[in-house]
Amino acid sequence: SPQESLKTTAWGLGVGTAYQINPTVKAFVDYSHSEGNKDMTMYSNAAFVVDATTLESNVFDAVSLGATYLINEKLRSTLGYGMMQAKENRFADINQDANKTLQQGWVNMMYTPNKPMTFGVEYVYGERETFAGEKGKDNRVAAMARYSF
Repeated sequence: SPQESLKTTAWGLGVGTAYQINPTVKAFVDYSHSEGNKDMTMYSNAAFVVDATTLESNVFDAVSLGATYLINEKLRSTLGYGMMQAKENRFADINQDANKTLQQGWVNMMYTPNKPMTFGVEYVYGERETFAGEKGKDNRVAAMARYSF
């Protein structure tokens, strides 16, 4: 079949850094560009779509930034923002339900009463818009407990 011979090259590039502003505040920023790959950024659409005799790649850019504040040696909090912007291309024409833009902000609090245990709570607010113009919002609160071996 014609689809068996369809090929493309998927690739992505990411770069990021963190900077310790002072003993209690650490800032971070990450950027990535991806074509035909969905594994670099969560919720970034399918990697590609197949339409008749063509294979079309999802192309997007993503950025996240934020800061972590060390309140004391057992308590820390992070405030962050992230966004993904997909390119309007043939992938978008075929897959109108895919995300054109995603953005979210989050704030969390992590408590480490002793070294192997950490407890946390996080609030996330997010928005999305599809290539068809449909919009959605996300509000959630999550809690976690982690034991590090």
